Amino acid sequence: KKSDENEIARVLIEMAGTAPPAGAAAANGSLSFTCPMCCTFRSADEGELALHVEAHLTQADNLASEALAKEMEAGGTGRGGASGARGEGEIEVSQLAALHELELGGAVQMQEINGETLLVNECHMEDATEAVKTRLITDILQTYRKPRAKADVVASKTLKAGSVHLCSELDHYQTNIYGHGWDCGYKNVQTMLSSVMRDHKIREHLRAHYGLREVPTLPELQCRIEDAWKAGFDPGAKEQLGDLFETSKWIGANEAATVLRSMGLRARVLDFEVGRDPRKQKYMADWIALYFTSRCRGTSATQKLIQMGAGGCPACRATKTNGSSTASPSGLLKSAPGTQDRGARLIPPLFLQHQGHSRSIIGVERHSDGSTQILLLDPGRMCTEGILGNVGLSKLRKTIDADELTEAHYQIVFLGTNWRFESQKDLEAAKHIVSEPVLPASKNL
Repeated sequence: KKSDENEIARVLIEMAGTAPPAGAAAANGSLSFTCPMCCTFRSADEGELALHVEAHLTQADNLASEALAKEMEAGGTGRGGASGARGEGEIEVSQLAALHELELGGAVQMQEINGETLLVNECHMEDATEAVKTRLITDILQTYRKPRAKADVVASKTLKAGSVHLCSELDHYQTNIYGHGWDCGYKNVQTMLSSVMRDHKIREHLRAHYGLREVPTLPELQCRIEDAWKAGFDPGAKEQLGDLFETSKWIGANEAATVLRSMGLRARVLDFEVGRDPRKQKYMADWIALYFTSRCRGTSATQKLIQMGAGGCPACRATKTNGSSTASPSGLLKSAPGTQDRGARLIPPLFLQHQGHSRSIIGVERHSDGSTQILLLDPGRMCTEGILGNVGLSKLRKTIDADELTEAHYQIVFLGTNWRFESQKDLEAAKHIVSEPVLPASKNL
């Protein structure tokens, strides 16, 4: 009945809606909410929210009526027992799947758990089925301490003192069964957020001002980018890309910077021309190394903190028992497990974009022969499998002339050392996303 439907919609709105967080209230009194039926994060006024929830109820009611009509027309035959009889209101699992397609248009998965068939739509499946490797940096440190793979043993002999610098702890978000190669940008943003949200100040900032308590799902990122466009970030991008939500459109460096800036994080975008020119390859590699070493070593005050077990990158903090402020293989072998997160200095990973794909840069190695190797995390590959075994870091470690680092053009997204916009004026200015060309004479840090 319509009255019942309206009452259900009212209750669902109360369940879903939250008061706009301080500093992030949308225009016209809109609410930020997560729809309890399709799991998406949206901003809308109360009228739009009511229509959104009612659309679920209306479509579900129509589908249920169609399913029941088909069931009666078929004479009740089916899989529900020897006679095929089912109780009143029961429908086929395939028909029940249709009920739950709703806005996401067909990506419905049936799972059997403990003998019970569960239906989970794509929105729920983002968290349920994607591969997330937690605390990856901890495993990498363990690999340095006790290398098992032959390549790691060989590499450890050429690593010189102060040669390993890693980003802060993170979780590796890998593409799931729905990705098909288009969602790499979202996964790299999630990976970066899993790192920065380990910082207490940033976590509290995102919770208090933007209602973010955990790494957002892919659909939520799509909604947040669209909301950022509505708020004026990256003017013109909406016309170029169109709607993102419920699509498989890929995003790049500008969209990554857009969603980070819309949450008050000072993200920057740099341009590198590389290709097969060894000098340009070395220049980008040197910038990457400078990013990690400068963030790790910081000021003289930071150096003192490193000696006390605080500050510095995870690799350098892991050598504190060796009395050294920089990482070396021998120091890592002697370090005590579990100390690397104490007093962590925030060093987010880098978002690396080239035409058609993006990855995350999580660290750098310098070797005694003068060579540099980049630790590259690919969301489209299971590159962290076997990291503690015979595979080691071989899938992560890339020379500067590797195919992954020799595309014609790259963009790097990173957070500034002063990670937060200090004023509303700064935030307004940041709505224009400018990709800064990196010149040989500049550091751009």
